[in-house]
Amino acid sequence: MRHAVDSDLLTLLDDVVHRMRERADQLAQGRGITHAQWVVLATLARRPGLSQIALASRLSLEPTAIARLIDRLEWRGLVERRSDPQDRQMRRFGLTSAATQILHDFSKHRGELQREITMGLDPATLVVVTNSLMIMKANVVTDQPDLCDREDEALAPAH
Repeated sequence: MRHAVDSDLLTLLDDVVHRMRERADQLAQGRGITHAQWVVLATLARRPGLSQIALASRLSLEPTAIARLIDRLEWRGLVERRSDPQDRQMRRFGLTSAATQILHDFSKHRGELQREITMGLDPATLVVVTNSLMIMKANVVTDQPDLCDREDEALAPAH
């Protein structure tokens, strides 16, 4: 017999996201990077030239956490720091060709992950679930416009 908490929407969403991220971590580790690094790469692929502050805001992380992630990605040759033409003290981040190749490879893994997660759902149900989640997302981010662009971040390995 199922407990009421097992069918609670918030508990289910949290559990699905947690397990999905565990699986995404496994896929990322197969390429020698962490899930967090994968998310940074995917975000920079969608929004090249972000500053540390903008990237931190977009990912809901502290700027110091972003700095550590960027340092590791730069050391691996996946991210470059570039000067801002209007502000010589500011650095903006861009992807290298090596990062682009990794993200291309990850798009295959994203498809695999999505198939695993949606196995057993017919296409019509998947459309309803997707639309419902988009509405829920809009409901929780209406006061945080930067977060509205975060589609796919839960599945960031896709890029």
